[in-house]
Amino acid sequence: MKLVKLISAFLLLSLLVSCTTNDDEEQNTANIQRAAKINVQLALNYMQENNLVRAKQKLMLANKQAPDSALVNGAMAYYSERTGDNKRAETYYKQAIDVADVKGGPENNYGTFLCRQGHYEQAEKYFNEAATDPEYLNTGKAYVNAGLCALLVPKPDVAKQYFEKALQQNPDSSSALLELAKLEFDQADYKQANTYLQTYMKKVTTPNAEALWLAIRVAQRAGDINSVKTYGSLLRADFPNSKQYQQFQQLQASLT
Repeated sequence: MKLVKLISAFLLLSLLVSCTTNDDEEQNTANIQRAAKINVQLALNYMQENNLVRAKQKLMLANKQAPDSALVNGAMAYYSERTGDNKRAETYYKQAIDVADVKGGPENNYGTFLCRQGHYEQAEKYFNEAATDPEYLNTGKAYVNAGLCALLVPKPDVAKQYFEKALQQNPDSSSALLELAKLEFDQADYKQANTYLQTYMKKVTTPNAEALWLAIRVAQRAGDINSVKTYGSLLRADFPNSKQYQQFQQLQASLT
């Protein structure tokens, strides 16, 4: 009886030690992942500041901490592309897809890379794979990127279909609304262009220069001089150095 109790106590102690060890290992892994994530964010901040040396230092550290992280591989890919090493960038983009639990994000990122390289058909394939990943939350973003890429071919009709899909997934997508407004304007459907544009205006806090210039041209087509002046004033106040404001000045000169 004493022997049975002794064995039971020993087994219980072994289980407790095993659980403690596993918990410690899981906590250690979580800490390393957090540290890698912080280093990636610091690297991205340094890249925004154009401090590429410090960015590389942080990325190398993150890569040592979590070489199998999709986030780290994606950041390494972006850095490689930024510094002109497209071959290495492609390797990291693919690696990010391979190690990701949810592949939609890395697939979307790889699609944008391929599009920037002029590989439009391949890019479209990855955008669609990202959009059809049931666990990927930013489906609308993938469709917007597919549309933007289609415009570069150019395939405006295909782009329009993608922007419409983006709105189905995310009705608040300001990018899709603005791109659809531009496409409708180019096709001389000024009423529909204005519908998309006004919806866009309601979604954003500050319209960008492109949207304001489009609004000016739509208002001009409608003979709405007051709106032309209003949007022109906003363009002058918020984007005085933009090419769109220069275009507005040229328009004003032609009307006087």
